[in-house]
Amino acid sequence: MLIILLKNNIYIYIYIYIIKKKYIKYKLIINNINIFFLKNIKLLKKIKNIYFYIKNIKNIIINNFINLFFLIKIFYKILNIKFILKII
Repeated sequence: MLIILLKNNIYIYIYIYIIKKKYIKYKLIINNINIFFLKNIKLLKKIKNIYFYIKNIKNIIINNFINLFFLIKIFYKILNIKFILKII
């Protein structure tokens, strides 16, 4: 489930279902765009985060959305997963 909430930052939540029936949580920060791959929605508070920090990418700001979907394709191919995108 892809949820975009517009506040001070842009938070993008992607719920990914893996074959092993587990959710892995990743946090990818590109400027103000946060991508969360959540692990076990019911136990979010107990889950450890893996952080990927990419800073100072002002030149790529215009292409952020293109890069975002490219990233999603990459994770889709690497993890071999099925996911449903829903924009709210």
